[in-house]
Amino acid sequence: MDQEEFLTVDEVATLIKCSKFTVYGMVARRRIPFKKPSRRLLRFRKSEIIAWLDGGSQGIVEKPTSSERRRAKQIRRAGTKNAFGIVALAKQEVLGV
Repeated sequence: MDQEEFLTVDEVATLIKCSKFTVYGMVARRRIPFKKPSRRLLRFRKSEIIAWLDGGSQGIVEKPTSSERRRAKQIRRAGTKNAFGIVALAKQEVLGV
């Protein structure tokens, strides 16, 4: 059974000849295909990166829906005010209140 190879941020940066900070920026703007298996872990499928470099899937990175963008905006606003706003938003989402 052939197992898919995953790359780290450093390995992708080396492969595409840029800094790891550039890779993080491309991930933030969803310009490069990536997987986020946990909160802090960021991985890239080697086959997807090669296809992306070849232009096959460039620009077809899944973008957040409008409701996801709206939700992220609410959380950012609440975070700038205080932690209670984030707790209130979490309660609202979990309890549906």
